[in-house]
Amino acid sequence: MNFFNQRTTPPRDSSSSATPVGTPPSTPRERQAFTLLFVWCVLIFGPLIGLGRIFQVSEAREGVVINEMVQSDEYILPLRNGEIVPSKPVLFHWVGAVTALVRGEVDEVTLRLPSLLAAAGILLLVARFLAVARGLSAAYLGAFLLLTTYGFVRMMQDGRVDMLFCFFVVGAITQWLSAAVTAIRTARPLTAIAGREYWNVGIWCGLAALTKGPLGIALPLLVIGAIFVMEEGFAKSRNLIRAGWIAAVAIPAPWYIAAAVKQQGFVNRQLVFENFARVVGGEGITVKPPWFYIPHFLSQGAPWSIIFFIYMIFLVRGALAVRKGRAELNTFLPNDRIGRFVVLGGLVWCGVMLVLFSVSMGKRRGYLLPILPGMAIILAVRFTTTWERIAAGGRASRLGSLFRYEVFTWGVLMWLVVLTLTLAASLLGESTAHYLLRLWPEVELPILAVTDTIRDSRGILPAYFFAFAITSIIFWVYSFYRRDPKLAAAGIFLFFELVVILVSTGFLAVKGITHSYRDFALHVSSTVPTDIPLSFVKTVKDESFDGFFFYYKRHVKMIDPESVVTEPGLYLARRRWLNQRSPLFHQRAKLLYDGGRRVDTEEEKLVLFTVQ
Repeated sequence: MNFFNQRTTPPRDSSSSATPVGTPPSTPRERQAFTLLFVWCVLIFGPLIGLGRIFQVSEAREGVVINEMVQSDEYILPLRNGEIVPSKPVLFHWVGAVTALVRGEVDEVTLRLPSLLAAAGILLLVARFLAVARGLSAAYLGAFLLLTTYGFVRMMQDGRVDMLFCFFVVGAITQWLSAAVTAIRTARPLTAIAGREYWNVGIWCGLAALTKGPLGIALPLLVIGAIFVMEEGFAKSRNLIRAGWIAAVAIPAPWYIAAAVKQQGFVNRQLVFENFARVVGGEGITVKPPWFYIPHFLSQGAPWSIIFFIYMIFLVRGALAVRKGRAELNTFLPNDRIGRFVVLGGLVWCGVMLVLFSVSMGKRRGYLLPILPGMAIILAVRFTTTWERIAAGGRASRLGSLFRYEVFTWGVLMWLVVLTLTLAASLLGESTAHYLLRLWPEVELPILAVTDTIRDSRGILPAYFFAFAITSIIFWVYSFYRRDPKLAAAGIFLFFELVVILVSTGFLAVKGITHSYRDFALHVSSTVPTDIPLSFVKTVKDESFDGFFFYYKRHVKMIDPESVVTEPGLYLARRRWLNQRSPLFHQRAKLLYDGGRRVDTEEEKLVLFTVQ
């Protein structure tokens, strides 16, 4: 059977129109495919999540909360450094704490493993929905698109709440969309969707809210509501008021109530600042323009975001042509009813989220993550539909001939050149780096960071490169010998997977070398006895040192930089602050150790000193 020519699966729900519509069960073949996707994601990316050091503030602060949970046994509202209310709800940290208890330590793998598992879960959710709506070919293709999208691969190796939050949001939306597809397939309105489906959606939303706040309820509700109105009209939207939404509130409510009772500043931090202020703006929120996400969507969705934007341009032009009677709608959308619903629903998914994020005052690139599965679903349906039309028109053989001789030749030559250059660089090793440093001394930091990253990876990155490169060439060559599009698709997938891994994992690992406090924090931890308190000169709201606290793993007493330090003891401060003290203070201070990050200037370095 042609890999790209598998038709939409037949109806699996033949009940009468009076029976409420639910999500159809998976077939054995689909379950095997889903298991393969999950195992592939975990096995391939599992060894990579521990390579990069923790250096991002947004990642380190979640690790500090997990550290606090494990050390203090406080699982309701663990305070960062014993004082600061955490910025996010607790579900991600619960998962990280369980992982830490199983592994016996809180490290990079412990912090990032929940994101990796959530990413594997998102693959299953997307593949499951596409299998229901379009068949296994589209399911594999949708998973392939996500696994080769830079932003998705990048965030699955990031120890933040975003990937787990995305998992629950995608679960809620695809749960409802699967039931909607089944309703359309059996010629019933979306009002026939069973009440139990809304309970399932409510559970997904409640878990999302327990991961990142009320947005976990609002985001799926807005997407589902917009798709429902698109399909059934606004007059029937009252049908969305179902008892199942109670679960969305009931799941996070006990923790919110317990945390608010436990800590006076909880409501202001969690609900006011992290949710309300990020939408309307306020103190501590950096306002960015409404078009902020346009260029960042191109980078986070690369390389497929380029194709997505081109498709959007053609779709808009096509819609205008349809209104003027110069074209048929099927020219720009799938021919079948379900295909059009999935593409238009995916566009609503991406559009609602993009508009909501754009009108909010607080913006970050990571917020775009829940849009990427919607983009993958649209493109998976679009690509399979295009291939079906090509095959139906008899043009597949002519395209195959061009593909056979031109793309094959240039593809193999490209890989041979890349492999040769990489092998030469690997054989030369550090001697190449030292030669480059003699030619360009100003690139010392990035060159040394790259060589240290390769050494710290203990051969994992070079092994991945050669394994993926050689395997993709084998699939590529063998596909032309056997004329099997499945093998060609596998070769293309391995090529893109390797590129995304090298760009995302390699970049994070190199930047971790230059921007992490790990070495300095471990040295301070070994220098300062556990029974001697350490004071840190910093403001309470300054989160830039959370990368230090993640590795230091002890509480410190925070001293405001504007205050006068008079008490004897051990202190940490930036050299800039220390240089600004009076000569009398310098007579009492004794420097013990200085350091920090490789990118720090002399003024930015941290200094460990005693005051007598």
